[in-house]
Amino acid sequence: SSSIFKALQEDGSVGATSRNKWVIADGATCQIKGTLSERQTLLFSPIIGSIKAVGNEEKTGITIDLKGSSLYNCGKIVLQVSNTKSSFNDDDATSKQYKLEEIATVWDSLSSVTASIAEDDVVKKGNKLIISVLVQSTDGSLIEAEKSEGGFSQAEVKGFEKDGLSTGQLIAIIVIGVVVFIVLILIFSFCCFLCVQCVKASNQKKKSSRQIENRQDELNRSRKDLELVEKQEELNRSMRNLEGENRW
Repeated sequence: SSSIFKALQEDGSVGATSRNKWVIADGATCQIKGTLSERQTLLFSPIIGSIKAVGNEEKTGITIDLKGSSLYNCGKIVLQVSNTKSSFNDDDATSKQYKLEEIATVWDSLSSVTASIAEDDVVKKGNKLIISVLVQSTDGSLIEAEKSEGGFSQAEVKGFEKDGLSTGQLIAIIVIGVVVFIVLILIFSFCCFLCVQCVKASNQKKKSSRQIENRQDELNRSRKDLELVEKQEELNRSMRNLEGENRW
């Protein structure tokens, strides 16, 4: 619906329809005074009920669904997209603003608008993106849009992840791989240490066995030598006995 403004004559009668839609308190300065001047959005105040943003099917950008009331298409509504800054995207732009009428794809009512933003330096796959609704105030600055009771004018973009593994996932895989590699190296080193100790113990055992065998052989040879000496002495005694008998 629209309102009709008519000029008020000096005698108090209603005049012709006026093209001016502002309420002027001071004709000399065209400044609005009183409580009306305290409003930041004089022409209208869009009321936001909800905003939802998801990655499109082609993953080439995001689709926004905005619902509320008094959503007039007059260049006053702006969507701001911000990404969550981290150590991996410090060089990326952190926020960007888009006029709703420039990105709207469906705007056929005052209660619902559909818009689309193509991937750019802020809207990037894999970034954590936050989208919020701003409105232009009378001084040209952007302020947060009014919300209906229980409504919200800010939301996180969903379904716009990178294809494949994210940077965090890759780092996690690399860290896990390095840890597993170190653990395997430690296990291998421990096994090698055990093998070396086993080989040393086995060699020591063999050496001890050889020493015992050598000692036993020495004892056996000494015993045989002693037996030979004893036999030789016994033979010598026998010879001396025979020589003595022959003398007699």
